[in-house]
Amino acid sequence: MAFPSDNIGALAPQLSVCKTQKDKDDILANRSIFFESGAKGNWGFNDSTDKGPTRTSAGSTNIHLAATNSQHLLAETFIIHIKHREYMESLAQDESIIALLQKYDWRNVKTLDICIDIVYKSETEIFDHENESVNLDNITRFADILHKTLPNVTTLRVSQCKYYADGIAFGRRLAHNYGPRLESFICDSKKVSSALASGNNLENLAVTLDYEKICQIRDVDIKKLKSLHMTNVPHGFAFSYLHNSSHAEQLVFENLAELSIRYVDKTCGSIGSTSDSTRALDTPKRVSFPALQKLCLSLTTNADIEQIFFSGIYDWPRVTTLHFDCLGGLIKGIMFSSAERNEIAKRIATHICQHMPNITHITAKEIDYRDKFRANTSQHYLISLLVANYHKQLVHLNSVYSIVDVETIYPTMLETLSLSLRLNSTLCLIRECSHSLKTLCLSDVAHGFSWTQINGSSDTACDAIDFANLTSMEVVYSKSGANLNSDLEYFIQKRRESMPGSVRVNCPVLEQITVRNAALASLPSMFSFGEHPWSKVSKIALHFRALLYNAYTSEHNSDIPAEIQGYIKQLASKIPGVVELGLFGQDTSPMHVICSAMASSYGQQLDKIESNLSFSSNSLENLSDNLRFASIEPSPEGCLDRPVISSKCLESLAVGQFGGVFSWNLLVGLDSTNVLRLNKLKKLCIGKKISPYTKYYNSTSYSSGISYDKGPSDIVKVYLPDINDIHINFEDMTKSPGKSELYMDNVHNIKLSGSIDCLPKCGKTGVIVTNKLEVTITSCGQNDENEFYQLTNDWFGEQNQLACSSLRVDSLDIDLSVDKVGWEALSCLHIEPEIGLGLLIELVAKLPNLVDLHFARFHVKDLLKKHQVHDKDRSKEQTADIVVPVLSATLIKLYVGSMADEDDSETAEAGINYFVRALPSLVHLSTCVHINNMNLKQSISYGGNAIN
Repeated sequence: MAFPSDNIGALAPQLSVCKTQKDKDDILANRSIFFESGAKGNWGFNDSTDKGPTRTSAGSTNIHLAATNSQHLLAETFIIHIKHREYMESLAQDESIIALLQKYDWRNVKTLDICIDIVYKSETEIFDHENESVNLDNITRFADILHKTLPNVTTLRVSQCKYYADGIAFGRRLAHNYGPRLESFICDSKKVSSALASGNNLENLAVTLDYEKICQIRDVDIKKLKSLHMTNVPHGFAFSYLHNSSHAEQLVFENLAELSIRYVDKTCGSIGSTSDSTRALDTPKRVSFPALQKLCLSLTTNADIEQIFFSGIYDWPRVTTLHFDCLGGLIKGIMFSSAERNEIAKRIATHICQHMPNITHITAKEIDYRDKFRANTSQHYLISLLVANYHKQLVHLNSVYSIVDVETIYPTMLETLSLSLRLNSTLCLIRECSHSLKTLCLSDVAHGFSWTQINGSSDTACDAIDFANLTSMEVVYSKSGANLNSDLEYFIQKRRESMPGSVRVNCPVLEQITVRNAALASLPSMFSFGEHPWSKVSKIALHFRALLYNAYTSEHNSDIPAEIQGYIKQLASKIPGVVELGLFGQDTSPMHVICSAMASSYGQQLDKIESNLSFSSNSLENLSDNLRFASIEPSPEGCLDRPVISSKCLESLAVGQFGGVFSWNLLVGLDSTNVLRLNKLKKLCIGKKISPYTKYYNSTSYSSGISYDKGPSDIVKVYLPDINDIHINFEDMTKSPGKSELYMDNVHNIKLSGSIDCLPKCGKTGVIVTNKLEVTITSCGQNDENEFYQLTNDWFGEQNQLACSSLRVDSLDIDLSVDKVGWEALSCLHIEPEIGLGLLIELVAKLPNLVDLHFARFHVKDLLKKHQVHDKDRSKEQTADIVVPVLSATLIKLYVGSMADEDDSETAEAGINYFVRALPSLVHLSTCVHINNMNLKQSISYGGNAIN
């Protein structure tokens, strides 16, 4: 198992599993099983097959899996992702989940990934959960069962369970069980790491240490280790802490190729300290790393620097990649003067060059954002010395520190250069290695930057620079230093003035350009073209700062659009081959001119366009029929009354609702029968406005007078035969987009939100199979009753196979009729409006797959008429003896909100008592209503405690 070279020593990227849907998709594409407690409370499985991942819901008593046993034999990675405290408890207690795990054969699973990313609202909550009692018996039992069920695991990752006591106990037990046979152990919790009793077979170890108890990982066979990543390392750490031979004269890590040491950013002992943490074991006289190639260091104190570079015990002759995550030790030496710190930096550079002669890659980053502002010249001086010393062999340099002129010697073989220009970094470096560079990234660039600066004070100034092999260029301008209000004025001035002596830039093989935080006036000097155009550039992304009309430019308003259009036209003539275009910034009038000019220049050849800015209809009409990817914000002014985007080749479409309007008429292909076929579309996203910047928009009002509600006879039928993901958000519509129906078969995820008159209906072409379906109804008027039942029954009817499905109703002005409801496939129901408890009981009885129920407010008036739940003449003991019929055998989570003000609290309590006793599978209950002993047969988690 190799760690990514770009993240040497970076534990966080290795541990942030399944944070996004893309992470999950990547995992599922690699023969993985994903076992998740979702936000709605149900457990689910994802398995990856040739047809793509499918998921089925897992309740308390009705867990099932659609895939066959043979498909699970393909699984190589098993992931458990826990998002809520209560699901950790249900995972350990639910016999049906355990039975499901034991049902299948997981012999090929080699990687077990545990992620417990529970979000805490306060430090007090963290403290409570760190110190609360733990149900160790159930936790230990489940960890042991998992160990037996997945017997061949050789890689164990445990992440995010730093504070939650149950999660820590779970991780510790797994580390203890799997420890002797693990080849890779990755953990960001010091409490879990300390449970790894033995690491005899470890090849890859990534752990967070406990700086107060550094003798915690023992019996590691250092001869087998190939990568070692340690964070929270105590000052004075000795490698003998990993090995029993504490009195050895020399330790040899024969096969270690990657080493990362991140010292703790606290004062807890240093070299020569008599603290218990540093005298626990004797330090060997020599530690050798004969095969080490990548070394990552985070040096937070002077003691760290002394130990690593000046103790004389380390030997690493074959290191080729040196990565500094932090050089805070050079900052915190406040007892030293600037000259003394520079002398220390010089000693460090000399030591590195003597003991690591083969360095070809240098990276210097700041792990603490504060270092960026505390950085002193000694850090820049150190990196500059290293660059000069390795000038004959350096091929990769990525530094947030500036390169200053310490010697007139520059690398000539650099292929990758990422450089900060924060402290007037020398650009002669760029000139000297221009012929070898393949990737160039400049950050903290001043808005007055010009390529003439590459000459510096050199006597041999050049008038052109040739990037013969450069394929990628990124320029990140500083966020300060430019007057935004004068930007357009300055742009006009620079456009009209001649610029004698400008250095021209030749990029014959450049493929992509990214410019961030750009001011319009900065572009002419940045795009200083040479004799030949940059004809190979196919991707360009421009991220603009605010472009505003000020008092001066308002008087010369008529000149500005022409100047901008003229410049964009000139730019397009020098960069003619763009097929992927990105435009981002604040939605202002100057930006609309840029959008229009860019679309006019490149539209007919674009394969992909992405922007958070609003495009006019004329601009969109220029887009190519071969467009495959589009993420745009169409302007509502005359843009939605005629088709302007070709759907012929579209594979991904994201459209914002700038001004709160949308129409399917936007897409070319809607025929006279109101049928729209998007045959190649895989992803569709229609949402709120992409750009949050609307306050600067100086154009006319959005009200265009167009009515989009065509009436029930004008339903647009949208066919999506190859769709994977659909996300439609019509919550803030100012006009109805018209009625529509979506026709599809197999979809991974569907998410719909809006009022009942806006939401698309489910077209009936057959069975819909989907991993996840979420429908949120923000409002439903009194006249929308038929549409409400038609839409919800079509989406959640028994004809569909829905692995995880949820319906949320925020506003409902009709009375629910249980006889009209057909939600047999629904698993999660959330009702915000007040509802009668009697009606709710009848509704639950009709939902055979309901797992999670949330109702925010209720009354019991209808309950007393239909159910004998409370009789004031009966005692509580007599009431508890009444036999209650089972309403649902699948419901495991219930949230009960507040009761109506006019309701009797005793009756409400009796009603909830009756309801809960009719749910034998219930595991988790949250309620605003006080509940006494319910005499239940099952154990329920209630308010953090178990009740019976």
